[in-house]
Amino acid sequence: MELTKEILDNLYEDISPVLSKLFKREYLGNLRKSNITDFGKWLKLLHTKLNLNKSYRKDFIIYLRNLIKEIYTIISELWDTIDLPKFERTIRDNLKDFSYSSEEFKSSNIKELDLENEKSNAQIFAEKEDYIKFLEILRSEITKLVSAKELHRDRLANWRLAKYLDLPFGERKDGRKWDTISTISKGERHLTIEDLEKSKKSLLRFFGGKTEDTINIINNFLDDNRLRRYSKQQWHLHNPKLKNNFFTGIANEEYEENNIVSSYWFGFMGSDASVRSGLFKQSKGSQRDHRYRYDVTIELSKNDRGLLRQFCDTIGLDHSKIKDRPREKWGKVYIHSYVSFGCREMIDDLNVLAFSSSKEKRKKIPHYVNKALEQSFKQINRNNVGPWHLTNTIAGKIALVWLRGAYDGDGSSNKTELGSASKMYLKSIKRAFKIKHPLRSPKSNFWVLSLGARLFNSMTTVSMEYGLGLERKNKHFSENREALDILKELLEDLNVDKDCLQDLVYKFRQYEVLRMFSTIRETFKKLLLEWNIELPPNGYWTSKDKLLESKH
Repeated sequence: MELTKEILDNLYEDISPVLSKLFKREYLGNLRKSNITDFGKWLKLLHTKLNLNKSYRKDFIIYLRNLIKEIYTIISELWDTIDLPKFERTIRDNLKDFSYSSEEFKSSNIKELDLENEKSNAQIFAEKEDYIKFLEILRSEITKLVSAKELHRDRLANWRLAKYLDLPFGERKDGRKWDTISTISKGERHLTIEDLEKSKKSLLRFFGGKTEDTINIINNFLDDNRLRRYSKQQWHLHNPKLKNNFFTGIANEEYEENNIVSSYWFGFMGSDASVRSGLFKQSKGSQRDHRYRYDVTIELSKNDRGLLRQFCDTIGLDHSKIKDRPREKWGKVYIHSYVSFGCREMIDDLNVLAFSSSKEKRKKIPHYVNKALEQSFKQINRNNVGPWHLTNTIAGKIALVWLRGAYDGDGSSNKTELGSASKMYLKSIKRAFKIKHPLRSPKSNFWVLSLGARLFNSMTTVSMEYGLGLERKNKHFSENREALDILKELLEDLNVDKDCLQDLVYKFRQYEVLRMFSTIRETFKKLLLEWNIELPPNGYWTSKDKLLESKH
């Protein structure tokens, strides 16, 4: 039949609630192959999953409603058939009582149950009752695996359950007993993905293969996308739009265009951000002596507040997070703008990237930038690779915008110079980007590297293409001082090597060669000297002109 747009739209509307959910068509295909034992086993797992996971429960209702709709349509052809087998007849009679109405279904059920119309799951955590129900199911399963001596009135104690699940338990400083199970039941703590992954390993260690059903129950609970990844996960509540995996792409060394922006901000943060992660001491009166802290803070001059707004827009922070505070420097008070937020997932990626602040003396260019440059050089496959060639590859752009981010943080506004307290850091940049300018130390414990006009112009062009960077630093510097390198790259583009150039200087006058390669006399002389090319002797062109005249 001919498929029209209307037919396709109706088809999509009918099947999309099924396709968008967690159920696979193989489930029904394998159903007829199951024996009674297998069916009972899978039914038990289904019941567990429906009990533990509200999202799955809603999905399953939608799935069943759509399945009934399709069966209803097929069976309706058999409404008046008399000689149907008993099984088919029973299904048909039940479906007649169902009184399916397409419009009623669409209006009342899909709108009510469709998760797409609900709030983002990132903003809705699993509730206390879900954890309690889950723990009771686990307690029941583990009770079957332990000896009767470990039970008190046929019940497994909280601290024993915590032991088998590898959850913290013990004594407080004041001598009171505590266990994680009790704190979860009171709503003071949440089970996290990290907790449950540790629990699976612990159960295997204690019970081996006997714990298969228990681990399946845990896996069912892990399907709930409302679970927190770790304890004290709060960033969803304070910053619901925050892109927690913003740096994951470059952390995984994925050289794709969507990672160019994150590379710029990582370079910038290395100059103007501080990251706190790990344990820190609490007050003397607290019951525990430490806790984890995961904070990112970026601080700039108030004049550059617009760049902080750009950063917030990029990673999903509200502008209200930007605050001002006074800072004293050289006897004067300056107003700085800063933004601070917490997100363990983002900081985990920053740690993978070996994030170092600008004040650290032992730091170097990130590994992913080195790899990006190597990949770009390999793609370009040239002897003379200039900064402009890097702009032709995604990996090259990722490296260039990282450098521009570092420059926006620690670069001079009127020069191509990048400064740092770490000589090692600038040396690694010089080596990676093949910079010929030397390192200088204008003052004690501070180093400066000139990036050069061509490298600066290339990285600025890429950053402006993606709307990145400090506008006051978007300058264009003259490339005349690097004219020799530009000439070499041009000659390679034109496949003109040393021997070919030697022939050209004998075939054409020098002003013609200069015009041919768009260069100046001083630059051309430097190249001739470097390549050891001989110029025609004095009187060569006069003799050649006379020879041509005599022939005419």
